[in-house]
Amino acid sequence: MRVVEIDSGGVRGVEDGGALAFLGIPYAAPPVGLRRFMPPEPPQAWSGVRDASSFGPAAAQVPKRGSLDDVGELSEDCLYLNVWTPSCDERRRPVMFWIHGGGLRGGGASEASSYGSALAARHDVVVVTVGYRLGVFGGFVWLSQLDDDRLSRSANVGLLDQLAALRWVNANVEKFGGDPGCVTIFGQSSGGQSVAMLMSMPESIGLLHRAIAQSPAQPRALEPDTARFLLDRYLAHLGARGVEAAGIYTAPSQELVAAVSDLKKETDWGVIGHPIHPILDGAVLRRQPLDAIGAGQAADIPLLAGWNRDELVLNFGPDVPRLTSEALAPELARPLPDPTVASRMAEAYGAEALAGLQPSPPAPWTMFNGDRMVRIGAERLLDAQSAHQGRTYAYMLAWDPPSARGSLHCMEIPLVFDTTGRSAWGRLIGDGPTVEPMTARIQAAWVAFARTGDPNVPLLPAWPRYETPYRATMLLGDAPVVGADVWPAQRAAWNGVDL
Repeated sequence: MRVVEIDSGGVRGVEDGGALAFLGIPYAAPPVGLRRFMPPEPPQAWSGVRDASSFGPAAAQVPKRGSLDDVGELSEDCLYLNVWTPSCDERRRPVMFWIHGGGLRGGGASEASSYGSALAARHDVVVVTVGYRLGVFGGFVWLSQLDDDRLSRSANVGLLDQLAALRWVNANVEKFGGDPGCVTIFGQSSGGQSVAMLMSMPESIGLLHRAIAQSPAQPRALEPDTARFLLDRYLAHLGARGVEAAGIYTAPSQELVAAVSDLKKETDWGVIGHPIHPILDGAVLRRQPLDAIGAGQAADIPLLAGWNRDELVLNFGPDVPRLTSEALAPELARPLPDPTVASRMAEAYGAEALAGLQPSPPAPWTMFNGDRMVRIGAERLLDAQSAHQGRTYAYMLAWDPPSARGSLHCMEIPLVFDTTGRSAWGRLIGDGPTVEPMTARIQAAWVAFARTGDPNVPLLPAWPRYETPYRATMLLGDAPVVGADVWPAQRAAWNGVDL
């Protein structure tokens, strides 16, 4: 066991798979009681040595026991992070700072698929995974619009949690053998979305130095009118559960979380898209993230971003019929009420248009929603950043694993962390001779990028930079190859359409 003295006190870690693990370290004060919905405050100091051998609680959310990644204990007291390091010495290793996904309403820093010991030990990096507030507690419902001064700073506090954790890294990671001047933020789905949000925020300058966005969910903030509408609907669901707006400070957390689920069921996949979302509140997020990035806000930050070929097969099923344009058009009426746009999309995503595309896409309805929720946003992020930063790189996971039904949403996480043997996602991938080579390719590229801002490694063909109009994209499979402007007609169909 090893004791490290950080700003708030001593922490005792444990040996863990060739690395040292320091788990459940508080990076901010517990956001409970009068701190509910408030921006994070500095952690409370402690005397003596704190045991850091077990995870802290995950953020309050609907329990998903037995799911692909069970996050264990749930609590509003959730502002903890975990550190894995090869050694607490003076080596100043690259730091890889992981932001978990889960739609900003689920997930946690203790997920088995993102367990950091193998990545740290195998590649001599320091891995940090961070928990942050979700749903209404994370300020992704616009409570600031209520007539209550105590809620005036409640918007997007989950993003402020992530910033607080980055500040903790800046102040403390050197004591764990890490380099505070070489910090890569990386995340998947809403974690990838968070990466884009942080890149767009001036407060992050100097705290992050590279960024990896894996299957980033729509990197766009809710406009105020939409956020107000969703607040009204949330309060209606809360009222149906017997909780009035005036009681939101004292209501049981499970009631507030349940109302978030009610809101999602009402609006998800509809005209509004995902209802739990960062908000263009004018304080934490002052510009649309892609507008800020497109204006050069993150010009000094190398970016690696991409998506998986079969993102939403688990959501929509692999056996969705190969719809023709004519049959697909009615399916698009709800998410795309503009008949001109719906007609254009039906033509772009009908079975006729998808026939012969390379890489081979999923079924039309599945591909449409995967593009809508992930790929188009990722490409827009790449387009915005590549205008200012030459070290911008794109990938698509186009791999057929031994057991799973294609390159699914989340599929790359156990490959990045080398957790295929310990996580449920790894078991979904299956076991076979192609798994270890695929893991080695992805890990090598991600770590090379964290070290230098360039993912080129001997295990892959030459990886050109992403720039328009060529849009070079590394297709990560058993035989990796570089493609140009993947699925261009489908991308072009989204021109002028807000996600």
